[in-house]
Amino acid sequence: MKLREQTTAISLLSSIFASSASPTSIHQARNLLTPQTRVIGGIPAPTHRYPYAVSLQYAGEHFCGGSLIAPDIILSAGHCNGEYSIGLSTYNAVVGRYDLDKGWTGESIKVKKEIRHPNFDDFTVDNDFNIVVLNTPVTKVEMFANLNVDASIPEAGDRVTVMGWGDTDSADDVLTPSMILMETNMTYITNERCEKSSGLLNTEFGETYTDMVGAVSGNMMCAASLGKDACQGDSGGPLVVVSANGARNDVQVGVVSWGLVHESPLNTTGSKNKSVH
Repeated sequence: MKLREQTTAISLLSSIFASSASPTSIHQARNLLTPQTRVIGGIPAPTHRYPYAVSLQYAGEHFCGGSLIAPDIILSAGHCNGEYSIGLSTYNAVVGRYDLDKGWTGESIKVKKEIRHPNFDDFTVDNDFNIVVLNTPVTKVEMFANLNVDASIPEAGDRVTVMGWGDTDSADDVLTPSMILMETNMTYITNERCEKSSGLLNTEFGETYTDMVGAVSGNMMCAASLGKDACQGDSGGPLVVVSANGARNDVQVGVVSWGLVHESPLNTTGSKNKSVH
């Protein structure tokens, strides 16, 4: 049976994460990534389960995700940086809002400035990190994402979770996000296995087929999911190891960056080939 696998590259924090696709050269295609690239497969997240999840918005429209790591600091993806492409006058971060339609919940705070990783590479999407500084600290959220400082976490084969306000149908226009926060469970795979993957990359000019050979740097890690197409998570959103003891104990290990829709058969028997940074 042919299973549909999502293979998602991840930029490091102790590792940090991504989503998209490419033609003859994956490097050429990744240059065409849009901020709406995403990870497919998920369900509505439990209300208020991820208080640190952030919606970055331009003129009131969601375009990327992020995670609140301090009262006035958000971690997102470098390719989501909007300072030069969209300006800051109508650039806001929405925090503490599960349903984006409910504008009276949570708070919307103007972005003061952005600091993209100094070694971010537009061509390879390496070091895909962005720090978003808010005009004022948040007042309605008191729980922040815990950034991973342990290189042994997660272990190969562990389940990781990504969340965002993405499409609920992969056939829909990606510019039409879900108003409800969605979550997607994925599994770590090794970078070596990740590089053997091939599939569809979503670019601003549509889907193109490519492989991952030479595309996964030491600053990236990979996760995969099978047969899921219920929703898309957003670039810049957090990749976390979810704790059974609640959000306060979750550990963020990645940031959504780019990836492939893998359409080759996947043998799921035998040993678990997963990975971690």
